[in-house]
Amino acid sequence: MTRRLVALCFTLLISAISSFVVIPSSRQVAVGFQQWNSALNDDSMNDEPSNEDCETIKTKTVKINAKGDDVSDRFKYKVNALMGVFDPPAEVDNERENGNILAAMLKFPVQYSFNVVGKTEGDETKRDVFVDQVKSIVLDGSSELDKEGMACVITPRGKKFTKITIEAQVESPAMITNIYEELEQLDMSVMQF
Repeated sequence: MTRRLVALCFTLLISAISSFVVIPSSRQVAVGFQQWNSALNDDSMNDEPSNEDCETIKTKTVKINAKGDDVSDRFKYKVNALMGVFDPPAEVDNERENGNILAAMLKFPVQYSFNVVGKTEGDETKRDVFVDQVKSIVLDGSSELDKEGMACVITPRGKKFTKITIEAQVESPAMITNIYEELEQLDMSVMQF
């Protein structure tokens, strides 16, 4: 992921720089090369090239906004990104660390919705046991205080499966990860998302 980020930042920097650079035409390059070549052959390196052969290259400053700034904020953000100003701390600089993506997407504490599918074989007793197990795990791992007050939606999935959607207050990505790990350990649990 870091390589992709560096490649993206490099591409953005090149595109931003290319909007500010004046690229000479092939005629301007050829005239400049002729002057340089003739200066090397003349042994008079101190002589100024004649202005007859030179075409004047016009330079122009691009004003980006009404204030007259030379460089846009977008360009400054791109440069800062390339310099690593926005990088996460080095010890958690990969996508395999638990909670990095959740921490970036959610502002904690948050009401989080857990979805669990269990194989209950169409038996209501098994379904009730499974629902109680899920509620207990989510209650123990979250900031919720009342198991009965938790929002819980039970949906049959075919004849053999039951989906439970349960909402709970969580304080950190680690809480979410721990709850999912415990839900995965249930005997009837098939899928957690």
